[in-house]
Amino acid sequence: LMGPKTPSLDYHEVGRSLSTLMADEHFHDTAYVAAHRSDILDSLNDFLKDSMVLPPGEWDKA
Repeated sequence: LMGPKTPSLDYHEVGRSLSTLMADEHFHDTAYVAAHRSDILDSLNDFLKDSMVLPPGEWDKA
């Protein structure tokens, strides 16, 4: 992992986030053919609309 030392940026977490995005087939295909920044942002918003984010800690599995 390479980059400037920044206390507010954890490169390991950035890598994990990008690998999660690239594992999604729709995002992956869109990212590889994106011509503009807005194409990737639109695909990211689509991914987030279909995602369920669980807060850290305990949650009901039912």
